[in-house]
Amino acid sequence: MPITFASDIQLPRDPTVATHAATKQYVDTGLAGKAATTHTHTTAQITGLGTAATCNTGTASGNIPVLDTSGKLNASVIPASASAVVSVNGKTGTVVLVAADLSAIPTSEKAAANGVATLDASTKIPIAQLPTQATIANVTTEVTTGAAVYAHSNATSAHSSTATPTASRIAMWDANKRLKSDPPAATDDVATKGYADSLVSGYRTTITGNGTLTDFPVTHNLNSTEVSISVFKSGTTPTPVEVQYSITSANQITLSFAVAPTTTDSYIVKVKV
Repeated sequence: MPITFASDIQLPRDPTVATHAATKQYVDTGLAGKAATTHTHTTAQITGLGTAATCNTGTASGNIPVLDTSGKLNASVIPASASAVVSVNGKTGTVVLVAADLSAIPTSEKAAANGVATLDASTKIPIAQLPTQATIANVTTEVTTGAAVYAHSNATSAHSSTATPTASRIAMWDANKRLKSDPPAATDDVATKGYADSLVSGYRTTITGNGTLTDFPVTHNLNSTEVSISVFKSGTTPTPVEVQYSITSANQITLSFAVAPTTTDSYIVKVKV
């Protein structure tokens, strides 16, 4: 049977050994200095922790990354230079590339049929890798032949060329680097200096009678039927005379005298366009 007291028992003093009864005040005072069963501490209150203990987990700056369910780091926290290579030219695992993988020419095709040429120590293609028609001997022959052709093309007599106007011949520059030509007849003929000068200064000639002829043809080569004619009787002071004329062609007129000039009668004829 438990002992029942009519009122609280008052202990006179605190216990001194483990078997002494203790007062409530003694127990409460002792418990007041103890931590609760469930409690927290700041990292500053705990000694021996590393720097990682003060960092949060996550993928932000300053966080400690956490492995995913497959035991690997999230790709977002891996630097670009450390990105995983899925394949190389379609190959995976331990990749060994060959020339064909890179569309390159293998070294076995150097100096081989349908391959590429190789350069010698002087960085030139060896004669053995050049076609037969490109040998030094053939090149020398071609150069010699080419030189002969060049000399022929520069010859003053090449292809029947001539500096003198000649039918069916090639025109050639003369010693003064000028071309020669006969006076033009058709509208698309090459004009000569004489022809050009005649258009400016006209045509001038002298006719002398024989006591019989009354008509005198004059060839002026001005290639025009629109000409003006002036006739002067020769003398110390030439005297204008009226003479009938007809235009025979674009390059010729005919003077007609009423009386046949004598052998002592001389006339200056000027034709201008």
